[in-house]
Amino acid sequence: MVAVSDKWLVGGINGTKKPVVTTVVMKELAGKTVTLLYENKEHQTLSKTEKIDNEGKMKLAIPAMGGMIIAE
Repeated sequence: MVAVSDKWLVGGINGTKKPVVTTVVMKELAGKTVTLLYENKEHQTLSKTEKIDNEGKMKLAIPAMGGMIIAE
């Protein structure tokens, strides 16, 4: 995680040949709405708005050889 102009950016990559499902904890973003930039199985970049739960947890699915960015 890195703060840029009082906003957080979180990046993640999956360098394996299998999809990964994980839960990340970002207490600094607890209860906030963020933009998730992610790749689908065909590696097309998509975006959606998500709300981080009040404990700062967010479940993510990252495709094989794919990545994601969470922007506050």
